Amino acid sequence: FEHQHLHGVAPAGVHGSGLREAWNPLRPLFSFADAQAVVSSISTQFGRYWETECEGLMQILLKSERRGTGRVPLSRFYAAALGGQWHFTESAAYLRQLGVLDDSSSFHGPQLIASNYMQSSNNCVVTHKHFRVCCANPCQDFYSDLEAA
Repeated sequence: FEHQHLHGVAPAGVHGSGLREAWNPLRPLFSFADAQAVVSSISTQFGRYWETECEGLMQILLKSERRGTGRVPLSRFYAAALGGQWHFTESAAYLRQLGVLDDSSSFHGPQLIASNYMQSSNNCVVTHKHFRVCCANPCQDFYSDLEAA
């Protein structure tokens, strides 16, 4: 992943030093601006990569949901974890604290609210003081259109 971005910044052996030579990975000649461009590119591209992971995660949840409700019975949520999904291992208490667990129905039992789960902080892969890389809100474009109107 990084290798692709590195070569995108320094094509054909031209580096920030101004020297024209074959690229030698054991002796790179990159300027600070080159390094900054690579890091910036990785940062912006990683969000797109993570979004594909989020879409896959949502598809798994939707396959387990109660027909059209957007809610996944907690037993099915944990069954997916037993099937190899490492994401679905949070405790019921933690899910309740996140606001993603609906335990209001004694008939259906506890259910995970899929949309809340996808937007919760546990689906942020990178969290820093000034930014996060999380699953995007699929309704954001609609919200933006409404705000602009």
